[in-house]
Amino acid sequence: MKHQRLRTLVPALVAGTAAIAASGIASATTEPAAAGDTASVPAAAGPADESLEPVVIGMINMDEGTPSYPDVSTGVDAAVGLINAELGGIQGRPVEVRHCNVGVDQPSNQNCAQEFANASDVNVVIHGYVFGSAYIFPILEAVGLPVLLQTPLTPADFGAANGFAYQGGNAGGTSGTAAYAAKFLDAENIVILGADNDALRAAVTTIEGLPSMEGVELSTTYISDSSADVTADVQASGAADADAVLALVNAPQCPQVAQTLVDLGIEAPVISTATCAVPATLEATPELFEGWTIVGSGLPPLLAEGASAELDYYRSVFPQYGPEESMNSFLALGGFGAMLTAWRIGNDAPETLSREDWTAGLSSFTGPYFGGRVELSCPGEHFPAVCDNEVRAFVLDDAGVMTQVEDFFDPLA
Repeated sequence: MKHQRLRTLVPALVAGTAAIAASGIASATTEPAAAGDTASVPAAAGPADESLEPVVIGMINMDEGTPSYPDVSTGVDAAVGLINAELGGIQGRPVEVRHCNVGVDQPSNQNCAQEFANASDVNVVIHGYVFGSAYIFPILEAVGLPVLLQTPLTPADFGAANGFAYQGGNAGGTSGTAAYAAKFLDAENIVILGADNDALRAAVTTIEGLPSMEGVELSTTYISDSSADVTADVQASGAADADAVLALVNAPQCPQVAQTLVDLGIEAPVISTATCAVPATLEATPELFEGWTIVGSGLPPLLAEGASAELDYYRSVFPQYGPEESMNSFLALGGFGAMLTAWRIGNDAPETLSREDWTAGLSSFTGPYFGGRVELSCPGEHFPAVCDNEVRAFVLDDAGVMTQVEDFFDPLA
């Protein structure tokens, strides 16, 4: 079911110091924050002028239904609150986000795309977690409406002529799990435990074609979202004999898979994306994920305090503009970073802020991207719409705190 809401975020009146939510002690191998880590931290500029016409940004995301990823929108909205209250808006104007919820069905995706295509005041769209984007891009491209892809997931995302992604999504993190296993663990037998959806199937196709997969035995077992017990799936997958297991399931399945691997005594290294590193999961049973490697292109919200200037900034401002219970969500952090990028691009664009202006700004953006790479270049080296797909690797401890173990690398090379 499609649900729409117009959210106008006004300057918050709450002030004060936010508590740092991360716990645990960083490993001695944790690198100090690099200079580039501070380059994307915005400087205060005062509130937006609420008397001016707002800059309206469309937002398409799977906010409701199954599966759903509402924290992406939560992060976008928190960033808008910050932008309006402290960062001067976009060219002095306040920012409004117009949300449109999609499911996996064709009608909801087309309806949201058509709504924004017809809206004369919407000249750019932020695209969150969306599996049905193949139904969206033709409609938006026909009217010249550009899209900032927070997380590219499907082939339609990777090749969108009017889409711009500054992080790899499935072209980075998901394929990066396999590349990490082959490049850094010398795995010769890799088993994928994957979510049974089109986005993951497309990712597996990408993985199968990776240069690092040459000579590697690779097998995939798809697990239904409705599976109450995944024991038979894991047993049938061959994980017990694997050199590495890739857990590429949706968040609700992660504890199931983790517990099953423990129950079956499977000791192969487990590699996953940030989908399995959500707060609810790690707060409830962090010990199940001890030793798991998390691969992704974004900034994980579970690093120890002081490991990232960007993350420390995010932790200090997010509770003022968003629900504190979402602060440690990688989805919220991802949405927050995407919105800050739209803010940077909008402030550098001509005052007209037309669809053409936004398209030019998105295509020429070279970074830094909040929580990601310092230098970017569009179009991407591997996919037109993915301007950077490099990833990092982090290891979880028994308290759910991450430590970086591998700096940015290109999983597709």
